[in-house]
Amino acid sequence: MTNEQSKQPPAAETDIEASKKSKSFYSSPRYLAIVERFKQQLPEMVKELSEAVRTEDWERVKDKSHELKGIGGAMGFPQITEIARQMYTHASDENYDHVTLTCAELEKECQSLVQSFKQVDG
Repeated sequence: MTNEQSKQPPAAETDIEASKKSKSFYSSPRYLAIVERFKQQLPEMVKELSEAVRTEDWERVKDKSHELKGIGGAMGFPQITEIARQMYTHASDENYDHVTLTCAELEKECQSLVQSFKQVDG
């Protein structure tokens, strides 16, 4: 082995290997339990965020929208992530009108998501 070869990082896992691991994780009981907890907690999270918007509690709006942004991304719901990101930005600017609009949009998106959960759960 040449000196140059020894400096190279180990080969990355193949796409097929990564795909197998991903499919395995997303069908695991651990992941399904996380999804179930998310489904149960989402309405309350949105309710708390809406209350913070109503009372113009900017720090709480930022905290809750940041939390939803992260959870939405982790759970694979980019639309929730994007709306929550916008809300966080507007709350940082204390722009009540835009926060209210994005809150209504987030509530609608989450209601739609909860409905889709109910249809899947049968």
